[in-house]
Amino acid sequence: MSPPSLNRDKVLKYRDLRARLNRFGVTEQPARGKGSHRMFIKVIEGRPVIDFVTCHNEGDDISRKVVGHIREKFQISFNDFYK
Repeated sequence: MSPPSLNRDKVLKYRDLRARLNRFGVTEQPARGKGSHRMFIKVIEGRPVIDFVTCHNEGDDISRKVVGHIREKFQISFNDFYK
């Protein structure tokens, strides 16, 4: 998607981001992240797609830019993500 779509994304708490991603089959791999980095993975078209999010605790705010990047990386449309 074009960069202006990133501005429409919302700041989310880490726990909310994880819950939304779980609805689309994106899973957190807690043993794989290092330190404060959390690893998310989903298989798309037979290939694993991996992304990391920095999070020190469940209540951390995740910026709109990061939320948009993750949503696009896992090929989740804006409308579906915010239903």
